[in-house]
Amino acid sequence: MGKISIHDIRPGMVLAEAVQDLHGTSLLPAGTELSDHNRDQLERQGIIVVDVEGVSQNELTAAVMSTLNPQKLHRAEEQLEDLFRHTDRKHPMIDELYRLAVINQVRREND
Repeated sequence: MGKISIHDIRPGMVLAEAVQDLHGTSLLPAGTELSDHNRDQLERQGIIVVDVEGVSQNELTAAVMSTLNPQKLHRAEEQLEDLFRHTDRKHPMIDELYRLAVINQVRREND
């Protein structure tokens, strides 16, 4: 089990825990096999992470990072460290924003 960004949801992943909105209303029950439609639905509801079976965000991040050019990755991290210097990188939302910014920065360099 592990909480992952909804952007990393892949069809066929299974929810380990039910997903609820901010008011406690159940959106999807535990055991739901996720689809692209579910991901879009959760995103519209403002959900940013879900708990899925058999995978963690660290594993997914490591897999993505291993496909990136190490020199470009290091350069992107250096550039973004300055932009994020006054933020709380321990906060899950800030950490996710930083992770996505690094990946996007490297991919932009490849274009």
